[in-house]
Amino acid sequence: MESSKSLSKIFNTIFPFRDFLYILQQEEYSNKRFFVWLPRFFLRRNIEKREHIKFTQRARVTLVISVILFVLDAWYAVAHFPLSVVFVFLLVPLYIVIANVIVTPVYDHIKKGIRLKARKTFESKSKSPNGRTKVIAITGSYGKTTVKNFIHELLKYNYKVQMVPGNINSTIGISRWIAGYFLEGNDILIVEMDAFAKGRIAKSCQILPPDIAIITNVGDQHIERFGTQDNLRDALGEVFENAKPEAHLIFPAEEEAWVNEISREENQVLHEIEINDKITYRGKTLTDIPLSESNKINLKFALEVADILDIPEDYVQDISKKLIPPDRRQKIGNIFGYEGIDDSYNISYTTAVAGIHEAKLQAGARGKKLLVITAGIPELGKDDFDKNNMLGRELGMMADHTIVLNSMFAGEIQKGIGESLKYTVACDLKDAVTKLHESYPAVEWFVLQQPELTDLYY
Repeated sequence: MESSKSLSKIFNTIFPFRDFLYILQQEEYSNKRFFVWLPRFFLRRNIEKREHIKFTQRARVTLVISVILFVLDAWYAVAHFPLSVVFVFLLVPLYIVIANVIVTPVYDHIKKGIRLKARKTFESKSKSPNGRTKVIAITGSYGKTTVKNFIHELLKYNYKVQMVPGNINSTIGISRWIAGYFLEGNDILIVEMDAFAKGRIAKSCQILPPDIAIITNVGDQHIERFGTQDNLRDALGEVFENAKPEAHLIFPAEEEAWVNEISREENQVLHEIEINDKITYRGKTLTDIPLSESNKINLKFALEVADILDIPEDYVQDISKKLIPPDRRQKIGNIFGYEGIDDSYNISYTTAVAGIHEAKLQAGARGKKLLVITAGIPELGKDDFDKNNMLGRELGMMADHTIVLNSMFAGEIQKGIGESLKYTVACDLKDAVTKLHESYPAVEWFVLQQPELTDLYY
């Protein structure tokens, strides 16, 4: 086994098709994003450590075409310019890109067919005793999955509800789920919609036009992809622009002016959510909510939906006391044998700080010290490059110790923390866990786990 792994690494070092295809797949086959990473990985090999390439049909086709291009160029070079064959090996990333350009129109056509099938499936099965199935669509920089799950818990005993599960939120993911799993007779379908580019949420809404549309926030996540927060806001706003003419639109109160600009349908009903710590339902304060402060805000969006759909007050009060966040979203539990909070799904500066403050509160309540494992904040915009330094300063103030994973952001985090005794550097999460068990007794420490990040950030 070890010898075959060694041979595979040697082969990939010489013919690094797998590495560059892995990068392309990580960035959803975007050539533009591929070129962002190319300077960093041009001479690096065998980069798969935290995740592994998935040899889907598209990946296999792209690989075969790129290898054919390579062989043809190598053959020509050997026949005519033997010394130039070395440059052919350096052009492997270019063969991957050209292959992707060739196959993209084919797979765009396939995706269009999948979307069309999903739309027809939903239209044909969108029937219930109360009329057509209502769609609740949720988007935002963060909090989507949590809001989705909270809504499901509040509605499921009063309506026949189906929820697109897990982290399925891309247009193609939603389409495949609808075609394969959507059931006839549902009163309500709850779905989250994400965007890594403009136009994607609009395509999702063409399949599932929202009756209730929610934007949880317009934050600082994925700004590098969109360039500016305004571009991100426009992408998220597609869920409102493509909602039904009589839809309910739910959004943070701070976005009121913008929503009034994009909502032009007379019969649409606007619902502003005040971002504060006061949790009420139909004028009555809800108490004993076992959620972090940020998840209480997520609950407020779910409560607004419950109110729109006339869920009884006593039921809402009871369920609200029993809500549990989805996995990896500020969920308290066992972290590597320690009491702690798993907040490892995604990260922005806002969510990072919220998680740190909640972990500090929980650690203090247990009489323990706080240890944070972090790799930093990715995809920052040009105006936010200091956020990892700011994260370090926050950790320096709030955490008793931090294990910094050696990502490309590690230096900025360490600089922000300042005092070297307050942090330890680990090469990866496995190394971090080893250091954790060696030096920090579970009876004394409470752990906050932030995302490790993908191989592209190391």
